[in-house]
Amino acid sequence: VNGPLALAVSDRLQQRYGVSESPTATDDGIVVRLPDTDDNPPGASLFVFDATEIEAIVTREVGGSALFAARFRECAARALLLPRRTPGRRSPLWQQRQRSAQLLDVARKHSDFPMRRIRIVEVQTDTPSPFAAAQLFSYIGGFMYDEDRPLAERRAAALSLDTGLLAELMGRVELRELLDPTVIEATEHQLQHLAEDRKARDAEGLADLFRLLGPLTTGEIAARCTGPGTDWLHELVGARRVVETHYGQRTWWAAVEDVARLRDALGVPVPPGVPAAFTDAAADPLGELLGRYARTHGPFTTGQAAERFGIGVRVAADALSVMASRGQLVRGEFTSDATDSEQWCDAEVLRILRRRSLAALRAQVEPVSTSAFARFLPDWQYLDSSLRGVDGVATVIDQLAGVPIPASAWEPLILARRVRDYSPQMLDELLASGEAVWSGHGSISAQDGWIALHPSGVAPATLAATDPVVLDEAHRTILDGLAAGGGYFFRQFGDAATRAALWDLVWAGLVTGDTFAP
Repeated sequence: VNGPLALAVSDRLQQRYGVSESPTATDDGIVVRLPDTDDNPPGASLFVFDATEIEAIVTREVGGSALFAARFRECAARALLLPRRTPGRRSPLWQQRQRSAQLLDVARKHSDFPMRRIRIVEVQTDTPSPFAAAQLFSYIGGFMYDEDRPLAERRAAALSLDTGLLAELMGRVELRELLDPTVIEATEHQLQHLAEDRKARDAEGLADLFRLLGPLTTGEIAARCTGPGTDWLHELVGARRVVETHYGQRTWWAAVEDVARLRDALGVPVPPGVPAAFTDAAADPLGELLGRYARTHGPFTTGQAAERFGIGVRVAADALSVMASRGQLVRGEFTSDATDSEQWCDAEVLRILRRRSLAALRAQVEPVSTSAFARFLPDWQYLDSSLRGVDGVATVIDQLAGVPIPASAWEPLILARRVRDYSPQMLDELLASGEAVWSGHGSISAQDGWIALHPSGVAPATLAATDPVVLDEAHRTILDGLAAGGGYFFRQFGDAATRAALWDLVWAGLVTGDTFAP
């Protein structure tokens, strides 16, 4: 209900107040952002509509809403009004939106939306209700700070999406900006048994590698053994557990259990002496070979799979597509070099990559320890007195721009602790030259007050509003005199009462001086 009601509220804001605002609606309520004015804000009447007018307003406004466009696209696709250009393949989302928008322009005059009877009670509370508090929190998080989130956090949120649903929505999965390349490399290193803790340590371990990885070359065997891999290989060959084969213009060593698959998928002759029990026809020989290849590799291209088994790219693509349709593989773009060629990844391997990449991204944004933060702060605040000269003073002002600090503390506790050769003339030089400016932020006592320093270039952004001061005739006289422009010496401000009024304006942030001496 809240979505259509938000459309009506938006129309009423435009009609009554001339405010072009799109209220944010969720299942729990509606958030309306209004410009800051001196007038009383609209009350609950803003949300109350007559039953005879609400339908016409929503009908008029709903056609241009994003909600209606999305719902219309879903219904149109479900009603088979958006047939696929290529049967068996999903249309890209942008294409569905474009065709749906064209169809909506034709069907717009038939739009309709059911309404319900609801009761509205207007209340005023000092704090938001639980529902309203959640709405405000979501509003702040979604619209004010979304772009301030670290890149790692945004990537982690994207990786949390279900890749299966993402593939259904977009036709393919694009994770090349999200998966960690280091994680991909390390995972494939483990899957290929190239990590030290996964290498073969004896002949039985080598036999297991043949069953897990498939045919291997002599060089690949040596890279996966911690000892004399050649001796272990000869031992397995002598026991007729491993045979020598040739395909793709290379020599391979394969487990005897793979003889039938290699024969039926690649046309490799059965070596002499292989028992008949190992020559029975396989149900899907090429699919089994490609499936094992996918389970022991990270993302790969069609060309890489075709080259591995010495088959045509078209043959490999057809077999991989069949496996993807069965859910064994996921088609998409997973690495940065996937811009020119389509990639494939085993579904379980992709889950591992997503899980490990997500863990790595979360580790990047997790808070540091208090001891690490304590070590960081002194260096960040230049408490090692590494700064020098007027440039060092300017650096401190830039870092602490707009931060109110007692005037009595600025030079002995702030500047002198950070600038090794600090002298008052350095600060006065920056103020007198116009490179920096100071502003008052309230008095502390008769002899002290809160002062903030600002680089001139960013002063409009760092000058904060202070508590308003009640202006009397003396205050207005001073402000009128300064408004004409120019500078005035302190002695020109006559009697003590006038000078007291001047200091009121200083602590209110309305008047400043060209040096820090006062």
